Amino acid sequence: MPKAIWRGEVLAESDTHEVVEGNVYLPPESLKSDHFRPSEKTTTCPWKGQAHYYDVVVEGETNGDAAWYYPEPKPKAAKIRGMVAFWRGVQVLSVLGLLTLAVPIQAQEAETAAPPPCSASEHRQFDFWIGEWDVTGPDGEAAGTNRITSILGGCVLHESWKAANGPHAGQSFNILGRDGRWHQTWVDNSGLLLELVGGLEKGRMVMGQERTRPDGKTVRHEISWERRANGQVRQHWRSSADGGQTWRDVFVGIYTRKK
Repeated sequence: MPKAIWRGEVLAESDTHEVVEGNVYLPPESLKSDHFRPSEKTTTCPWKGQAHYYDVVVEGETNGDAAWYYPEPKPKAAKIRGMVAFWRGVQVLSVLGLLTLAVPIQAQEAETAAPPPCSASEHRQFDFWIGEWDVTGPDGEAAGTNRITSILGGCVLHESWKAANGPHAGQSFNILGRDGRWHQTWVDNSGLLLELVGGLEKGRMVMGQERTRPDGKTVRHEISWERRANGQVRQHWRSSADGGQTWRDVFVGIYTRKK
């Protein structure tokens, strides 16, 4: 009989369970309600839907957001509607036969396997950027070359940039996070680090970050990528030091696929 345990206290116990992506889900009626307190945290899975969380409480000690469930899952995850899974140190154990030895349940694939990671359509939102590109400024002058590839089973887009004039080069990694937002981490040989967050807005990928300058002023950076009808991509990097009232162009690039 599977049971969830934390700090030696049984939180839930049931004869039935479901295993999805290696996580054991127990039915809601198996929960000992005294140990659960609703949390404000929510996250979004592209194929399962929006997850809600519980804090786990044992003898006055709280394990924040240590359990989650999908009250209204997407159709492919319907079988775990309302069922609860655990992490952050909560163990899910099974008693074997007549023995008193408890061992962790081994995650097993369901007969109908869950979709592969990153197979949902949301993960393809930025695929229009994939390719080998010549990049020019708005005036047509060469700015550099950029190579965007899909890696790690289609979960990540890898960017490799090289300037046309001078030694400047950089790379970025782009992924749709479990929070339902796109994340880009950019690093280059000038020592610049950008950690952008955003998503698709009216067909454009838009990501941004607020950075604090040495003088203490906060600057908002925003980069957008827009696919054009002719197959080109327009990248626009702008910044604002007054909370978005006025903006300054940092970089505008027109991407044309290499022939």
